[in-house]
Parts: sequence; C-alpha cells; structure tokens
Amino acid sequence: MGGKSKRRNAALNRRAKKSGLPPGALVHIGEKCEQAVLITYMDYDERSFQEKQGAAVEECFAFKDTQTVTWINIAGIDDIPMIATIFIPLTFVAGVYGMNFKNMPEIEWRWGYPAVLLLMPAVAGVMVQYFRRRKWL
Repeated sequence: MGGKSKRRNAALNRRAKKSGLPPGALVHIGEKCEQAVLITYMDYDERSFQEKQGAAVEECFAFKDTQTVTWINIAGIDDIPMIATIFIPLTFVAGVYGMNFKNMPEIEWRWGYPAVLLLMPAVAGVMVQYFRRRKWL
C-alpha cells in the first residue's frame, strides 16, 4: 500500500511541475469577483472614540497592542456568513449525536442513524432554497 501512495504522490508532483505550480497550490476556477472590500475600524475606551476606514487588512495589526476596545467590520465578504449560516445547524446536529448518552431514544431505534443522515442534507437544502427565494444567494 505504501508503494501505491508513493507512486500517486510522484505523479501529482510531476503534474504540478508540468503545469508550473508548486505542489498543493490552489487554483481558482471560475469568474473572479471584483467586489471592493471596505474595512471600518472603531477603536474606543471610556475617554475617546475613533472611527476610520482602511483599504488593507494590515492596518488592523496596529490595534493588537492597544488597551482599547477595537471593532473591525469588513464589508464586501458576503459569501462567508451565508456558508456559516448553512453549516451551523448541521454542526449542532452532528455535535448532539456525537455525544455519548444512554438515554437518547433514537440511538436504539433501527432507523435513527439513517434518519439523522437524511435530516442534515434536508436542513441544508431548505436553508439554501430559502436564501435563493430571498435572493440572498
């Protein structure tokens, strides 16, 4: 089995070298999103409040060593909250069924595991349909 994985890795490395990319490089396929990202910094304590807008994430690093409260809002990254909203309920269901409880009735039920496996994509599908209907996705 070890020889098979070595051959596979060697084949992947040859393909990567042939294409001019380092092994493990990510390649974006599809349209590039040219949406502008707006970063707003709000830095405050009991005596002062400062709000400014920036264009680079590196500007956030200056607030790391301050004793004030800093709120950083990044507008223009719309897909991440949508994906998180879909996966949070699935993570909850997987977390509940990953616990070791003796008194969960569906554990002893013959169709309990397949029912949960069907429930998870159904929840994700309903949420995606809802988002599409609202034109959020």
